[in-house]
Amino acid sequence: MATVLWICSFQFAGAMEKRLLLGPSPEAVDPNGLPRGWQVLQFPDISSQTQYMVDIEGDRYAIKAVSERSASGIYTEMELEPEMFQQISWEWKIETLLTKGDMTQQSGDDSPVRIIVAFHYQSDRASLFKKVKYELTRLIYGRYPPGSALVYVWDHQHPVESMFDNAYTDWAKEVVVESGPSKVGQWVTERRNLNEDYRLAFGDDPPPMKFVGIMTDTDDSGERAVAYYRQLYLESS
Repeated sequence: MATVLWICSFQFAGAMEKRLLLGPSPEAVDPNGLPRGWQVLQFPDISSQTQYMVDIEGDRYAIKAVSERSASGIYTEMELEPEMFQQISWEWKIETLLTKGDMTQQSGDDSPVRIIVAFHYQSDRASLFKKVKYELTRLIYGRYPPGSALVYVWDHQHPVESMFDNAYTDWAKEVVVESGPSKVGQWVTERRNLNEDYRLAFGDDPPPMKFVGIMTDTDDSGERAVAYYRQLYLESS
Protein backbone atom coordinates (compact mmCIF):
# COMPACT_ATOMS: atom_id res chain seq x y z
CA MET A 1 0.00 0.00 0.00
CA ALA A 2 1.33 3.42 -0.91
CA THR A 3 2.14 5.67 2.02
CA VAL A 4 2.89 9.30 2.61
CA LEU A 5 4.51 11.55 5.18
CA TRP A 6 2.62 14.51 6.55
CA ILE A 7 5.02 17.40 6.23
CA CYS A 8 4.53 20.81 7.79
CA SER A 9 7.88 22.42 7.20
CA PHE A 10 9.37 25.74 6.25
CA GLN A 11 11.63 26.35 3.28
CA PHE A 12 13.51 29.48 2.36
CA ALA A 13 14.19 30.58 -1.19
CA GLY A 14 15.48 34.10 -1.14
CA ALA A 15 12.82 36.19 0.57
CA MET A 16 10.06 33.60 0.18
CA GLU A 17 8.96 31.45 3.10
CA LYS A 18 7.03 28.29 2.22
CA ARG A 19 5.01 25.82 4.26
CA LEU A 20 4.35 22.44 2.67
CA LEU A 21 0.90 21.18 3.65
CA LEU A 22 0.59 18.18 1.36
CA GLY A 23 3.62 16.56 -0.18
CA PRO A 24 4.81 13.07 -1.10
CA SER A 25 7.22 10.93 0.92
CA PRO A 26 7.35 7.17 1.65
CA GLU A 27 6.29 7.26 5.32
CA ALA A 28 3.27 6.15 7.34
CA VAL A 29 -0.16 7.69 7.08
CA ASP A 30 -2.57 8.17 9.97
CA PRO A 31 -4.97 5.34 10.91
CA ASN A 32 -7.64 7.07 8.79
CA GLY A 33 -5.51 6.41 5.71
CA LEU A 34 -4.90 10.12 5.13
CA PRO A 35 -1.75 12.22 5.49
CA ARG A 36 -0.97 13.05 9.10
CA GLY A 37 -2.99 16.04 10.26
CA TRP A 38 -5.72 15.69 7.64
CA GLN A 39 -9.32 14.62 8.27
CA VAL A 40 -12.50 13.97 6.29
CA LEU A 41 -14.90 16.80 5.50
CA GLN A 42 -18.37 15.22 5.29
CA PHE A 43 -21.78 16.62 4.44
CA PRO A 44 -24.67 15.24 6.50
CA ASP A 45 -27.19 15.14 3.65
CA ILE A 46 -24.90 13.28 1.21
CA SER A 47 -24.62 9.52 1.77
CA SER A 48 -21.95 8.65 -0.81
CA GLN A 49 -18.45 9.94 -0.06
CA THR A 50 -15.55 10.56 -2.42
CA GLN A 51 -12.67 8.18 -1.75
CA TYR A 52 -9.23 9.67 -1.00
CA MET A 53 -6.09 7.57 -0.91
CA VAL A 54 -2.32 7.95 -1.15
CA ASP A 55 -1.12 6.57 -4.47
CA ILE A 56 1.75 6.80 -6.91
CA GLU A 57 0.95 8.77 -10.03
CA GLY A 58 3.80 8.43 -12.50
CA ASP A 59 6.93 8.33 -10.36
CA ARG A 60 5.70 10.46 -7.44
CA TYR A 61 3.26 10.19 -4.56
CA ALA A 62 -0.02 12.08 -4.65
CA ILE A 63 -3.49 12.05 -3.16
CA LYS A 64 -5.86 10.26 -5.51
CA ALA A 65 -9.56 11.16 -5.35
CA VAL A 66 -12.29 9.00 -6.89
CA SER A 67 -15.83 10.35 -7.00
CA GLU A 68 -18.79 8.24 -8.13
CA ARG A 69 -21.85 10.47 -7.75
CA SER A 70 -20.37 11.42 -4.39
CA ALA A 71 -19.12 14.38 -2.41
CA SER A 72 -16.70 14.84 0.49
CA GLY A 73 -13.34 16.46 1.05
CA ILE A 74 -10.30 16.28 3.27
CA TYR A 75 -8.80 19.20 5.17
CA THR A 76 -6.18 20.28 7.68
CA GLU A 77 -6.85 22.90 10.35
CA MET A 78 -4.51 25.77 11.19
CA GLU A 79 -4.33 29.12 12.96
CA LEU A 80 -2.50 31.56 10.68
CA GLU A 81 -2.67 35.32 10.44
CA PRO A 82 -3.14 36.59 6.87
CA GLU A 83 0.17 38.44 6.81
CA MET A 84 2.12 35.18 7.36
CA PHE A 85 1.28 33.58 4.01
CA GLN A 86 -0.21 35.61 1.19
CA GLN A 87 -0.05 32.97 -1.55
CA ILE A 88 -1.04 29.37 -2.11
CA SER A 89 0.34 27.01 -4.76
CA TRP A 90 -0.40 23.42 -5.71
CA GLU A 91 -0.30 20.79 -8.44
CA TRP A 92 -3.37 18.93 -9.63
CA LYS A 93 -4.37 16.59 -12.44
CA ILE A 94 -7.72 15.31 -13.71
CA GLU A 95 -8.38 12.22 -15.82
CA THR A 96 -11.64 13.50 -17.30
CA LEU A 97 -13.54 16.77 -17.37
CA LEU A 98 -17.11 16.92 -16.11
CA THR A 99 -19.53 17.73 -18.90
CA LYS A 100 -22.84 18.27 -17.07
CA GLY A 101 -24.19 20.88 -14.75
CA ASP A 102 -23.52 24.50 -13.96
CA MET A 103 -21.54 25.45 -10.85
CA THR A 104 -23.71 28.51 -10.30
CA GLN A 105 -26.74 26.24 -9.72
CA GLN A 106 -27.31 23.76 -6.88
CA SER A 107 -28.36 21.14 -9.43
CA GLY A 108 -24.91 21.23 -11.04
CA ASP A 109 -22.45 22.40 -8.37
CA ASP A 110 -19.66 19.87 -9.04
CA SER A 111 -15.97 20.03 -9.90
CA PRO A 112 -13.33 17.34 -10.52
CA VAL A 113 -10.91 19.30 -8.30
CA ARG A 114 -11.24 22.02 -5.66
CA ILE A 115 -8.79 23.74 -3.34
CA ILE A 116 -10.62 25.23 -0.36
CA VAL A 117 -9.12 27.97 1.82
CA ALA A 118 -11.42 28.75 4.75
CA PHE A 119 -11.13 31.73 7.06
CA HIS A 120 -12.31 32.33 10.62
CA TYR A 121 -15.67 33.87 11.42
CA GLN A 122 -15.31 37.35 12.92
CA SER A 123 -18.43 38.71 14.59
CA ASP A 124 -17.35 42.35 14.23
CA ARG A 125 -17.58 41.97 10.44
CA ALA A 126 -20.92 40.11 10.45
CA SER A 127 -24.45 41.34 9.91
CA LEU A 128 -27.01 40.84 12.69
CA PHE A 129 -28.58 37.96 10.76
CA LYS A 130 -25.24 36.23 10.35
CA LYS A 131 -24.38 36.72 14.04
CA VAL A 132 -27.61 35.02 15.12
CA LYS A 133 -27.11 32.19 12.64
CA TYR A 134 -23.53 31.57 13.74
CA GLU A 135 -24.39 31.69 17.44
CA LEU A 136 -27.06 29.04 16.89
CA THR A 137 -24.58 26.90 14.98
CA ARG A 138 -22.04 27.24 17.79
CA LEU A 139 -24.64 26.19 20.38
CA ILE A 140 -25.54 23.09 18.35
CA TYR A 141 -22.07 21.97 17.19
CA GLY A 142 -19.81 23.53 19.83
CA ARG A 143 -17.89 25.84 17.51
CA TYR A 144 -18.32 28.33 14.72
CA PRO A 145 -18.18 27.28 11.06
CA PRO A 146 -15.84 29.23 8.76
CA GLY A 147 -16.84 32.82 8.20
CA SER A 148 -15.70 32.87 4.57
CA ALA A 149 -13.84 30.75 2.03
CA LEU A 150 -12.10 30.90 -1.33
CA VAL A 151 -12.69 27.79 -3.45
CA TYR A 152 -10.43 27.31 -6.46
CA VAL A 153 -11.96 25.07 -9.14
CA TRP A 154 -11.49 23.53 -12.58
CA ASP A 155 -14.70 24.05 -14.53
CA HIS A 156 -15.94 22.85 -17.92
CA GLN A 157 -17.66 26.02 -19.14
CA HIS A 158 -17.01 29.23 -17.16
CA PRO A 159 -13.94 31.24 -18.24
CA VAL A 160 -10.74 31.35 -16.20
CA GLU A 161 -10.86 34.10 -13.52
CA SER A 162 -14.65 33.86 -13.22
CA MET A 163 -15.71 34.40 -9.61
CA PHE A 164 -19.17 33.74 -8.21
CA ASP A 165 -20.99 32.72 -5.02
CA ASN A 166 -21.06 29.07 -4.15
CA ALA A 167 -24.44 27.69 -5.19
CA TYR A 168 -25.29 26.80 -1.59
CA THR A 169 -23.90 29.76 0.37
CA ASP A 170 -22.65 33.27 -0.25
CA TRP A 171 -19.84 33.01 2.31
CA ALA A 172 -17.86 30.81 -0.11
CA LYS A 173 -16.65 32.25 -3.42
CA GLU A 174 -15.79 30.00 -6.35
CA VAL A 175 -12.77 31.07 -8.41
CA VAL A 176 -12.22 29.36 -11.77
CA VAL A 177 -8.49 28.81 -12.30
CA GLU A 178 -8.74 26.21 -15.09
CA SER A 179 -11.50 25.72 -17.65
CA GLY A 180 -12.10 23.26 -20.43
CA PRO A 181 -10.35 20.09 -21.58
CA SER A 182 -7.04 21.36 -22.99
CA LYS A 183 -4.97 20.30 -19.92
CA VAL A 184 -6.83 17.10 -19.02
CA GLY A 185 -4.38 14.29 -18.25
CA GLN A 186 -1.54 16.69 -17.41
CA TRP A 187 -0.09 17.83 -14.11
CA VAL A 188 -0.88 21.55 -13.82
CA THR A 189 0.82 23.91 -11.36
CA GLU A 190 -1.27 26.76 -9.93
CA ARG A 191 -0.42 29.77 -7.76
CA ARG A 192 -2.85 32.32 -6.32
CA ASN A 193 -2.50 35.46 -4.22
CA LEU A 194 -4.89 34.88 -1.31
CA ASN A 195 -5.02 38.50 -0.19
CA GLU A 196 -5.84 39.81 -3.66
CA ASP A 197 -8.46 37.13 -4.32
CA TYR A 198 -10.07 37.66 -0.92
CA ARG A 199 -10.32 41.42 -1.37
CA LEU A 200 -11.85 40.94 -4.83
CA ALA A 201 -14.32 38.37 -3.49
CA PHE A 202 -15.34 39.98 -0.20
CA GLY A 203 -14.16 43.60 -0.40
CA ASP A 204 -12.02 43.37 2.72
CA ASP A 205 -8.71 42.03 4.01
CA PRO A 206 -8.80 38.32 4.93
CA PRO A 207 -9.27 37.19 8.53
CA PRO A 208 -7.01 34.49 10.04
CA MET A 209 -6.98 31.21 8.15
CA LYS A 210 -9.01 28.30 9.59
CA PHE A 211 -8.30 25.35 7.28
CA VAL A 212 -7.12 24.31 3.83
CA GLY A 213 -8.79 21.42 2.06
CA ILE A 214 -9.19 19.56 -1.22
CA MET A 215 -12.41 18.22 -2.70
CA THR A 216 -13.57 16.22 -5.70
CA ASP A 217 -17.35 15.95 -6.05
CA THR A 218 -19.88 14.70 -8.60
CA ASP A 219 -23.03 14.21 -6.51
CA ASP A 220 -25.12 16.79 -8.38
CA SER A 221 -24.10 15.91 -11.95
CA GLY A 222 -24.06 12.14 -11.34
CA GLU A 223 -20.75 11.78 -13.17
CA ARG A 224 -17.48 10.07 -12.29
CA ALA A 225 -14.22 11.90 -11.63
CA VAL A 226 -10.67 10.76 -10.86
CA ALA A 227 -8.20 13.43 -9.79
CA TYR A 228 -4.79 13.84 -8.13
CA TYR A 229 -3.34 16.48 -5.79
CA ARG A 230 0.21 17.13 -4.56
CA GLN A 231 2.74 19.83 -3.61
CA LEU A 232 0.28 22.06 -1.77
CA TYR A 233 2.14 25.03 -0.31
CA LEU A 234 1.46 28.24 1.54
CA GLU A 235 3.93 30.95 0.55
CA SER A 236 4.84 34.27 2.12
CA SER A 237 5.11 36.29 -1.10
